[in-house]
Amino acid sequence: MVANPTPRHAPLNLRAYRQAHALASDVFWLTRRFPAQERYEQTHQLRQTSLALRTHIVKAWTLRYSAPVYHFHLHAVLRMGTVLLNEIDTAHACAYLTGTEYLSLCTRVQSLKRQVRQLQKQRISILAGGMPEDLAA
Repeated sequence: MVANPTPRHAPLNLRAYRQAHALASDVFWLTRRFPAQERYEQTHQLRQTSLALRTHIVKAWTLRYSAPVYHFHLHAVLRMGTVLLNEIDTAHACAYLTGTEYLSLCTRVQSLKRQVRQLQKQRISILAGGMPEDLAA
């Protein structure tokens, strides 16, 4: 039996991180179909924003014992989520995304934002020695 290489409390085990990672991966694959003229604009913006979500979640979790830093990074995730929704709207308006892809991405971004709001609320119990509900068993 192979041991889990990441400890239970690692940020990689957070549901929010896993959702952000899957979202970034899907955005990457969807943007590969975008026209060549959008390769350096719309594609880059979508990819960078989706990757920033994941980065800020890791930073927030790593620095969770400093309340201002923790909340700064979680607020950054919420802001980036809103920016990503706007970019997804633009891509859909330009017909680069189908209706199904558009709805799927929007739903997943909203779900991620809900997970991040839960992490914001759970910080106090985390500092008291508990584990957040967001960590997978």
